[in-house]
Amino acid sequence: ARAINNELDKLALLYEHNEEDTNDSKTVSPSEGSSLCAIPGYEHEFDTFLCIRHIEEGKLEKVFADIKGQKDTAKIFFVLLTMLDRELKTFWQIKTHQRPSIAPTILSLKTEQARRFSLELLAKAMTILVDAEWSVKSGRNDIPEALDILLITLTSLFAGQIRAE
Repeated sequence: ARAINNELDKLALLYEHNEEDTNDSKTVSPSEGSSLCAIPGYEHEFDTFLCIRHIEEGKLEKVFADIKGQKDTAKIFFVLLTMLDRELKTFWQIKTHQRPSIAPTILSLKTEQARRFSLELLAKAMTILVDAEWSVKSGRNDIPEALDILLITLTSLFAGQIRAE
């Protein structure tokens, strides 16, 4: 409770009291608190795991709905590359009977998910990830363009619209 009071006191210091306001309390209404905490240019939180699930389900419209309105495409691009790499590596390890470095509580879920994908599909998906990263680092594509290509190509692969061979 003390920590909360300290944070509220900090907010109260930021709040400019109206000259006519004779109330000495440090009460800040929720709407005033929201405006105090607002960060210019802030956007809704990007749900990486939901986006990955939509990619794996082959739902391109939902994938683009997930990233719609996001301004920091570089952050999204590199976070997706990292998380997709981990996901694909986990599926690969499960498919090749290795022990992935994941919590035992989610191993059964990942094992079930891995059953849907062939090793050929996983290899192609990993190639797409590497190519997307290389295209940015080599200057062939800018990040927004590479992100679009990555999302379209991977989602199409998982949807079966691109052959994994």
